[in-house]
Amino acid sequence: MKPLLFVLSATLAIAVSFGIARYGFGLFLPDVAASFALSTFELGLISSGAYLGYFTSSVAAMLWTSRVGARAILAAGMLLATASMAVIAVAPSSWVVILGFVLAGASPGFVFSPLSEAIAAAYDTKDHGPVFSTVNAGEGMGAVLSAVTFLFLTTWQTAWGLFAGLAAIGFVLVLLTTPAKPSGRARPAVVPRLDWLIRRDARPLLLGSFVLGVTTTVFWTFAGGLVAERGVEVNSVEIELRSLLWLTLGVAGMAGVIAAPLLRRYGLAITYAVSVLATASALALSGAASTSTGAVLLCGALFGLAYIMATSQVGTWAMSVYIERPSSGFGLTFQVFAMGAVTGPAIAGAASQAVGLGATFIGAGLLTLCLLLFLPQPRKDAAR
Repeated sequence: MKPLLFVLSATLAIAVSFGIARYGFGLFLPDVAASFALSTFELGLISSGAYLGYFTSSVAAMLWTSRVGARAILAAGMLLATASMAVIAVAPSSWVVILGFVLAGASPGFVFSPLSEAIAAAYDTKDHGPVFSTVNAGEGMGAVLSAVTFLFLTTWQTAWGLFAGLAAIGFVLVLLTTPAKPSGRARPAVVPRLDWLIRRDARPLLLGSFVLGVTTTVFWTFAGGLVAERGVEVNSVEIELRSLLWLTLGVAGMAGVIAAPLLRRYGLAITYAVSVLATASALALSGAASTSTGAVLLCGALFGLAYIMATSQVGTWAMSVYIERPSSGFGLTFQVFAMGAVTGPAIAGAASQAVGLGATFIGAGLLTLCLLLFLPQPRKDAAR
């Protein structure tokens, strides 16, 4: 395996599955809803179904990556992304397009766990975090691609046809650059013992993952509400502010690759603390300055950068804690993150009705700040 080609293919896999299928699709939902007269209930089915699909696929990846190898599972994820995005592009009815979005939302579950296993197999331990931090910036790339296609392509069908093509390219690259088989003797496809997964040194990691899932999804879900019905004039053309916000998020997210050199220089605890502080600041400042268009875009840039850094450090921490079986521990960590992401919008929605959306963002920022009390500690190797 050529490391540079693997990094490129892994980055594209993250961009397609997470940046577009999981986070970027929200930009297109209003237009899709208008095309098929989708009800609020049907839009809810898309969101809930996508998360259910992610849980299912990530469990399958946890069980089978060490059995059949990272390449097979990653390829399955990219093939699912390709097929589902093509279905979205040509969907003749509302239920077909709903099915397409649900399957697209499941594709990231087949990416993260095997990706961690491939990195662990291909690189020295000291390189695990920096490599993952680099490829994880693909989330920002995917958000940029979503925003650019939203701005310049005439129909959402054309956009999703393009995304399907990108996923197909990712599928081919994954086949060419990822190891075919797990190193050593294949381990049985069984669920690791619960006491191993939630042992004491993993609990701060899982707590941090859940809280970040809760608070960061507040931004992904409700940031559009901060700029609702507002536009910006660029060269005499009125552009919806939500598209500029997503573009800003994505470009800044791509800059999240700075987590790699920070991690090498300062270590996991400091880099994680910086990412938590930046995430908390972005959330709180977004709520405090929600009436200013410029401030919202600046906070969006800070959040895009902070989010990629934070998720990169959570992944790095997981690979450090679960070094004996990275795909299982990594998968559990981001399942916990997804549990928080499911919980967050409901809590934030109720809070915003009581105290307002701005105050809800500030509260999410303060909750995130509490994670500074639970920083990564050096691993103590003990008998498991």
